[in-house]
Amino acid sequence: MCSSRWGLNLPPKRLCNPYLRKPRIRCRKSSAGTPRENRQMHVAQKLFRTTAFAALALSVFSTAVQAACTQNRAIYRDRDDAYTLTFRPEQPNDLKMTPAPTNEFTITANDKPEFKLSGMVIWPEEGVARPYALLTFNCKGDGSNPEDLDDCSIWQSVIYALKEGAEAEVLPKAEEPAAQAILLPDLVTALDGYDFGAAKPEKPLQWEVFRFQGCTPDQE
Repeated sequence: MCSSRWGLNLPPKRLCNPYLRKPRIRCRKSSAGTPRENRQMHVAQKLFRTTAFAALALSVFSTAVQAACTQNRAIYRDRDDAYTLTFRPEQPNDLKMTPAPTNEFTITANDKPEFKLSGMVIWPEEGVARPYALLTFNCKGDGSNPEDLDDCSIWQSVIYALKEGAEAEVLPKAEEPAAQAILLPDLVTALDGYDFGAAKPEKPLQWEVFRFQGCTPDQE
């Protein structure tokens, strides 16, 4: 018992001297989560590592396939996966072009089988050191008539091969290793201004870069 200044006896639970009170202990919240939170974090980290490894493996596999593929068997697609650009293993030169094309390819709309553009890459014999490409649609006859070729030609320009870092180079020839990506400058504008009639795709082309997707089997 202790006495107050008024002479009253106070019970032990009420201390007269405030300095004798027990200090309050404040516990700092631990940074570690609950066991359930820790398990979730471990699963998330494991999933991230697995996804990163899978992406790296896929990138390495795609690069290896692209390096083993020749240009005349390469397949490309635009960013929206709406159009496919396929190089042809053979060079039939159906339009009787002079000089003969070094590469031939087609561009098709994945949602419209009737839409098919025929393309060719030509290396001029003199003067220009870069190849140019020509795209035609629904040519009449064999295309040997210059007037018919003018009527069915919808795009003509230099064609570029792109590497990582957007470095532009000339397109590889038929038997050379395939390019990582193909650039067809101003192709979107050319297609928008052409009347394809019933063959017009529902989704217009929006990108002029086609990226490597695969390789057609080598014919033995």
